[in-house]
Amino acid sequence: MYRNLHSAGTNPHFNHFDPSEQEMSSSKSSSKLMFKGEKKEKKKHKKRRRDEKESNEDGPGSSEPSEGWLNPPSQAHILGPLYMICVQPTYGNVLETKPCAIGIQPSPVTPIAKVVPAPLSASALASLEPDEVNHVMVCTRVIDSDDKVTLRTATGRYLAADQLGAVSAEQEARGAQEEWAFEPLALPEDQPSGSTTNPDGHQSPPDGLFALKSCLYNKYLTVEELASGKLDIRCDSDSPADDCSHILVRMQAGELVKAKKRLADERAKKGLSAKSNESGLTILKPGQTFHDLEANNIRQYQARGAGRLQLPSESKSGLKKARKEGRLAEELLDRRSKLKSDRYAK
Repeated sequence: MYRNLHSAGTNPHFNHFDPSEQEMSSSKSSSKLMFKGEKKEKKKHKKRRRDEKESNEDGPGSSEPSEGWLNPPSQAHILGPLYMICVQPTYGNVLETKPCAIGIQPSPVTPIAKVVPAPLSASALASLEPDEVNHVMVCTRVIDSDDKVTLRTATGRYLAADQLGAVSAEQEARGAQEEWAFEPLALPEDQPSGSTTNPDGHQSPPDGLFALKSCLYNKYLTVEELASGKLDIRCDSDSPADDCSHILVRMQAGELVKAKKRLADERAKKGLSAKSNESGLTILKPGQTFHDLEANNIRQYQARGAGRLQLPSESKSGLKKARKEGRLAEELLDRRSKLKSDRYAK
């Protein structure tokens, strides 16, 4: 099932939802979901399209799609509108279960919507793209945190979990109960995922498979089947190894491109590129020398105003040796601590 979900939805264009599958009137038609910030596609002349195609082929990252929904490769890339699908929502016979989306059910009486598992339509299951806005949540990263996020529903309220495991979306403000974290999964060796094996004896799951954890209570969100046969969303599991806690995350391709650029820029600020060579050593950016690397490192941790930048007098051979030994950051700190104006390397 993991392989089928991972390989589905390769068409970058949105498949229109068939209203007949939900027994709706044939006179109504569904259109593509539009989100804030998306621009309408304008008609272009043939010459302009040809010029843009040539420039995209020559530019970096042209092979990455910018439309549709894709699986994020890591939790650091997760941002923006998300479409979360519970892969195995029950403990029962997996062959008889269908994946369901984690969404909300708006009420005509109250603005507070109930968080429910929504069975996927045939078109949504085939394309793995949402056909209803209530199945989409907007992910925002918490400031000064590497993994904490908040999930805002279509009603403007945030997904939360309480100490009893109940999942709701009632608050318009974010607090500790509204903070979540996506954790990557480590599948058993006998899991038919078709992925590589980690050094700890587990298989690496396909991109996009995570477990959603409540940061306040350290419990995992699950979708289980009750005795009545009804699916229920809870957040009281102690282990992400439960099949009912495996969630396939889908995000917009445009947001994934922005996330990759953001991560690359963060690494570039530290004076290092986002790529590695065959030996596993972090390499310098194209055209960057060890002198530039050390100067950027000192500017990052020292405030000199308009004064002249003071660099260590030692040879750069020490940096080259430290890079080969895998302790480049430690060597930069040692050299910076020897400066008189930075005696304690602050």
